Amino acid sequence: LTATGCVQAQLTATHLEKSLEENSRPFVVTSPSLRCVQTAKIVAKRLQADLYAEPGLGDWPSATEVHVDLPCVASAPIWDQTLLEGETR
Repeated sequence: LTATGCVQAQLTATHLEKSLEENSRPFVVTSPSLRCVQTAKIVAKRLQADLYAEPGLGDWPSATEVHVDLPCVASAPIWDQTLLEGETR
């Protein structure tokens, strides 16, 4: 990223940080493309968020490959545990 891109990522993270609920556990999903990963790392660090790559967000035909050292979003703990345990709301 350029210096401008880094500043823009920080500004985005600051804006997103204001909308987070207290005690929430955010996560960031990114394309495996280098610039996207660089941006997402800045945002995730600021938000203290887990970071995942989604191959489907990449450019075709390499959309099925992740060339970065990030877990795929399919492994993210995004489901509500109470629903998984059979409880209803």
